[in-house]
Amino acid sequence: MTPFCAWQKPAASIKRLRNYNIYDTLAFLQQVIGIIRFGLSVLLDLQLFVRTHRGLVLTKAGQSLYQDTKYIIQYCKDSVT
Repeated sequence: MTPFCAWQKPAASIKRLRNYNIYDTLAFLQQVIGIIRFGLSVLLDLQLFVRTHRGLVLTKAGQSLYQDTKYIIQYCKDSVT
């Protein structure tokens, strides 16, 4: 099998992903999450996470963004019900 790359077209990537085992799938998802996390930090020009020996921890800016995002999502859900 050829290596899997997150920069490929999404539809083609999903089709190819079916041929991989669960470990390859998890590796792909980690790569995608990393790209999103990095992109969001760059886009907002904020450090949202700090890497520790236990993993990633939200900064104060990250916590604020998380709370605001939860509020916006709930507001949107409430507006359509």
